Amino acid sequence: MIATGLLALLVTLFTFLAPAAAGIAPAKEDIVLVIDNSNGMKQLDVELTVADTIKTFLGAISRDVEVALILFDDNASLKAPFAPLGDTPSQALLRGLEMIDYGGRFSNSSAAIERALHELSENGRPGAGKSIIVLAQDRIDTGNEAQDLNFTRWLSDVLAEQAAKSRIRIFSIALSGIPDSGLLQNLARLTGGEAYAVSNSSELPAAFDRLTADIFSTPLASAGAPPAANEDSGTAEMASGGTPDTAPHPDRSSAEAAAAFETAKADTAQSSVAGTEAPSSPFWPRLRGIYDWAIRNWVLILGLAVAVGLLGIASKLRRQSN
Repeated sequence: MIATGLLALLVTLFTFLAPAAAGIAPAKEDIVLVIDNSNGMKQLDVELTVADTIKTFLGAISRDVEVALILFDDNASLKAPFAPLGDTPSQALLRGLEMIDYGGRFSNSSAAIERALHELSENGRPGAGKSIIVLAQDRIDTGNEAQDLNFTRWLSDVLAEQAAKSRIRIFSIALSGIPDSGLLQNLARLTGGEAYAVSNSSELPAAFDRLTADIFSTPLASAGAPPAANEDSGTAEMASGGTPDTAPHPDRSSAEAAAAFETAKADTAQSSVAGTEAPSSPFWPRLRGIYDWAIRNWVLILGLAVAVGLLGIASKLRRQSN
């Protein structure tokens, strides 16, 4: 009888806690909202409904979540630092959302994502899941095609790898019926996030509904591996080499970022010729993944250990009584 009861307890624990073992995101999450505030978005959100849609999205979240807000055009600006979501968003976050007017001339999502990575690295909570939600055009437009290409490579190779190594997922909503470049979709794939495309603002609520389901159920362990080296740009090696100039920087202007990209690219090419770069080993990332899983699911591990121990004691008592 005791053994049967303990077995039932074990099954109950597994039923309620096994979703954690399957990789459900942590109970607490730090999210940076990254919103394109350039005039290219205005034709897709004529009635400026994005702010209200985001408020509805945040209001439906019942977990332990902290949210920060970054608006960008050709430069990125932190409008609201991390603050607990609670019953309502922080006043800084609400004020930041009200600043969405699509008044910027150009759009540089790489600067905004670099700023978001810095915010999560410096101010994210230990043990919390870390995600970036990007609402933007699916292309970079600085008014200079050569610079656009550099920023695109920097984002897809360098920043994507930094996000993947830091286990930061990027979820993107591209306001375009047909994505222009696949940039945001590729970014989501490389970091273990998801990408959604909408043709107008009326489709945003459904996209945010899908995002809500994905962001709180996608296993962190599924985050994409760092991107492979690109023979044309050589920027994957740039990130793995840890070049200081490519680290997330809160105050870097677009011109400074472009210069850093070119400098790091040249340095990487030189070091590759010299053969100084050693291949990275997958052992430590896998070990870190196991450690992170154990930290997130310690209740499950403890419960199963207790249940197994009690079953052993019950079995021993039963043998002694016989």
